[in-house]
Amino acid sequence: HYPLRRQRQMCIRDSKYSGSINFFNRQYLNGSNNITTLNENKNTSTTLKWTHKQDLRNNQSLNANVTFSTNGNYNKNYGITENERMDQKAISNISYSKRWPKAKNSFNLNFYSNKDLLINDKVNRDSRFYVIPKKAGNQLYIENRTFPKFSFRHGQSDLFPTSASKKNWYNNINWNYGLSFNNQDKDYYESYKSDSTQFDWNTKDKLNKQDNILLHTSRINAPQKLFKYITVNPSINLKSAWVNKIKEGKWIDSTKTFDEIDQNGLALRTTGSFSLNSNTQIYGIIPVPFGPLSAIRHVISPSIGYSWTPDFSQPFFGRNLNYFSREVDSEGENYYFDKFKGSLAGSTPKSERKSMNFGVNNVFQAKVKKDTSEMKVDLFNWKTNSSYNFAGDSLKLSNLRSSITVSYTHLTLPTKRIV
Repeated sequence: HYPLRRQRQMCIRDSKYSGSINFFNRQYLNGSNNITTLNENKNTSTTLKWTHKQDLRNNQSLNANVTFSTNGNYNKNYGITENERMDQKAISNISYSKRWPKAKNSFNLNFYSNKDLLINDKVNRDSRFYVIPKKAGNQLYIENRTFPKFSFRHGQSDLFPTSASKKNWYNNINWNYGLSFNNQDKDYYESYKSDSTQFDWNTKDKLNKQDNILLHTSRINAPQKLFKYITVNPSINLKSAWVNKIKEGKWIDSTKTFDEIDQNGLALRTTGSFSLNSNTQIYGIIPVPFGPLSAIRHVISPSIGYSWTPDFSQPFFGRNLNYFSREVDSEGENYYFDKFKGSLAGSTPKSERKSMNFGVNNVFQAKVKKDTSEMKVDLFNWKTNSSYNFAGDSLKLSNLRSSITVSYTHLTLPTKRIV
């Protein structure tokens, strides 16, 4: 056996960018004692790896980690290290980003690829890497690609900005927004029933499926001051998902289940939640003239909040959202099928949540004289909180949680020795 390796490497480093290019050509010559005929039976593997990291002008950056490989046979059979033998995927990532700090905007663009170099062995019954399908319809992925994948985000901004020193209540309303698109492209083999007891992979037909989603997210806050001392902050979160395919549920009465049927075409789903939080602070000082200690400061911060997430399987303000298929059996029991389950949008929230959380945070500080000045030193922090779920069937009140954090390392009090 004559393993041969050729490697070329080029590295570039600069204050603004760095990167490297690695080229590997591996050959394993085998099967003859005559050196003149070694080329007639050989295994060859070629790998090209490129890494690049660069900070561009105007708050831009480019990063790349790209791998191209002809196959994984050389690493699998002749890799010297364990990492080389386990390296059976060609994974590539390329990303570009741009920021606009003054406008609070940012943009990201990504490419991703993951190729299985062992796919031919996984579908070959004579290989020790053969993957046994459990049933018809199992999928074995050849390559996963994600492109284009981009996102845009606008950071928190005032909805009604003003330069006036005295703001009206609506000037405190702020918002943020995010937009993202993700397109997933997958090549795969699918299993079929080869006889009455066995399943096998259909390698004659390489299948492909594409899933994509356009996602909008937004949050609106309106923090306000009541009676100068109480802060109240109502908030609304919205998420709108646009996908290229969903599933319809065909009801089977005999088994009381749904049969899944793919349905191509644009489908929209909007979900959201609402919350209202309030807090204030109460201050108290206890004079304690003892050595450098002049007083104990106590800050009480009570808070209370309410949050609500609707049950999107039910009509919303009298309107059927059509996110679920609903069937009723002969006994009057309801069955629901989520049309977006398994899509890039994820499952639709089905359980209504109404909860109130409340707590008190106590901070104890010491006022300590140091030379001619006075400083505050944290002694300990005592937190207590709990919640109540209005929509729960049982155990609506959660456990009361309490924690104490002690910190007084900067406080040194005088001591007196008694003999």
